[in-house]
Amino acid sequence: MSACTHHGETLMLDIFGELNQNLKADWEQHMENCPGCRAEKDAIARTLEVTKTALDAPVLGEFEAAAMRNRVIRELTAAPKNLLERKRPFFFSRAFIPVLTSACVLLIALGFMASKFLTGPEINMGTQLAASQEHYQSDDIDIINNMDLLRDLDALDKLSKVIDQSQPSSRPNNVQGNNGHGKKPILS
Repeated sequence: MSACTHHGETLMLDIFGELNQNLKADWEQHMENCPGCRAEKDAIARTLEVTKTALDAPVLGEFEAAAMRNRVIRELTAAPKNLLERKRPFFFSRAFIPVLTSACVLLIALGFMASKFLTGPEINMGTQLAASQEHYQSDDIDIINNMDLLRDLDALDKLSKVIDQSQPSSRPNNVQGNNGHGKKPILS
């Protein structure tokens, strides 16, 4: 029988002793019920045991051990220098922080100044609108105050029409349309 494919990672963690306690109880219960996983675990454990016993650790001489130790130390001490000496773009460097801060302060200051200039005309537009409405209202008040004068002018106009219609025309003949030659006169 073969092991369950979805338990491969759990099987490896159990063999190497890295399975956490929460999963261990569930895994042990699964191992009791699944002969495939049990057989796979035993086979891998035997293979690891044979490998450990069959292969001895290589014995290094004094010169090789010193060379390996010096190489490890050199790599460890060189790594931080390489990280610090590495060229970074300007916007990742520490010199960029004051530049970014200054730019932000400048943008905020310009924003406040621009908002004052942009809101200024709106206030002036409001006062201009109020002034024009006040002007129209004063014109309306003048018309209402002069209403009697307008009524008098209207009455005079009607009176002049009545008088013109009631009086016979005192115009000369050539103005009435007959100049004696049968032609209408040219009025200027």
